[in-house]
Amino acid sequence: MPSPIGAEWIARTEAQARPFFPQECAHGWDHVLRVRFIAVSLADAEGADHDICEAAALLHDIGRGRPAEPSSGHAAVSAERAKPILERVGCPPEKVPVILSAIAQHSFHQGETPRELEARILQDADRLDAMGAVGIARAFMRAGEQGRSLAAAVDHFHEKLLRLQDQMHTPAARAMAARRHQILVRFLEDLAAESPKLT
Repeated sequence: MPSPIGAEWIARTEAQARPFFPQECAHGWDHVLRVRFIAVSLADAEGADHDICEAAALLHDIGRGRPAEPSSGHAAVSAERAKPILERVGCPPEKVPVILSAIAQHSFHQGETPRELEARILQDADRLDAMGAVGIARAFMRAGEQGRSLAAAVDHFHEKLLRLQDQMHTPAARAMAARRHQILVRFLEDLAAESPKLT
């Protein structure tokens, strides 16, 4: 559960993070809020530091560029931008390195296995939001942002989304991933029935 003191600086963190997301997109503010919700749920289930997980989720994508730009390298930029924010909002100094480490390690493209429990939770939460019904919607939204075809969006399922179930770190995340993975599989089966050439 969040601490009373944590609630104050977390609220200030949210206010600082929001302006980095001026438009709704596949990695917009709604994505951040879902990752936050998942992260705090996992933190409660796994006995992790609730405040660290929540702050890391709020700040994990503030280094992204415009929607159509590549996402590689954004985790390091997000961590760099997060440091002065955490100092401004009054984050306890002992929590800052763990938050920054979680943000820096969360990206799928880096292929890192996070060290701290809170970092593993952030990575799990971010990946869970790429699965299930929301993950399907985001995959096609992202394809549209980048001007890619329907077939290219489906390729993304095989390149990334269907692999995520086996990459979860925490037991609670694995349980959530199993349900969301089945939604992805059923969608591709339905899509194949309607348009075999796409799958």
